[in-house]
Amino acid sequence: MSKETMTLRDMILSDREIRVTLEQKMVIPADPAYKRMNMQGGGWDGTFGYYAMNELGRDASVRTKLYKVDLDRWEVVAESGPFFFCHANDITYDSRHDRLLVTHCNVDPHVISSVDPKTLTLNEQLRIPVRHYALAYSPKRDQYVAGKSACYDISVMDSDFQELKVYECEDGFTKQGMECDDDFIYFFHTGCRYNHIWIYDWDGKHIRTVKVPMVGESENLFRRGNGFVAAFNAPAGGDQFQGVIYEMAFSVDEES
Repeated sequence: MSKETMTLRDMILSDREIRVTLEQKMVIPADPAYKRMNMQGGGWDGTFGYYAMNELGRDASVRTKLYKVDLDRWEVVAESGPFFFCHANDITYDSRHDRLLVTHCNVDPHVISSVDPKTLTLNEQLRIPVRHYALAYSPKRDQYVAGKSACYDISVMDSDFQELKVYECEDGFTKQGMECDDDFIYFFHTGCRYNHIWIYDWDGKHIRTVKVPMVGESENLFRRGNGFVAAFNAPAGGDQFQGVIYEMAFSVDEES
């Protein structure tokens, strides 16, 4: 089976080394009206990408700005006013309720903000039982999966955020956003020489860790097609940062 015909699942489950290529698609610049802005959470609804650019800080006064991105044209099509989403560490789209869920992460790691993807306005804030730093939703399973705060463990929750299972996981690198699909759970970590994607199955088994080129501090990723879209922080001059968005592809050598 050649790399051209292998699915992402095939490559992940193969015993061959995975190589990662990144193609830069766009930059979301820092808004000068915000202080020390940087990229944080990101997710998509199957058509548009949604990104949180955040002021640097770890308290409730930190402001967040959301950007809606057309992923075919790679351009911003809508921007929000300021929210107070603390660290806004991750975003997932809940298709069952047509809402974006933004993980606060800091101040109170139980809190999630629900945002209308059409208007980029706040629906409500939710307080769920699980302390978490990252969140992803599986439409097929109608379940949420979260990275638990203060550790690397995985929490699987039902559609009402009630915890069903907890999987203990080994320590990794600096924790960022996460993603899931029908087969796997993906955690994006920032390392020293490389960024990394830690891949688990839905039974909590660690499948493999994939090295990602160090083009900046990794922040978020989501599945799109047979690959991913990933966002990184990069210096933008002074004390500001900008979000740089890439398409990410996996490849393996053909079998001889």
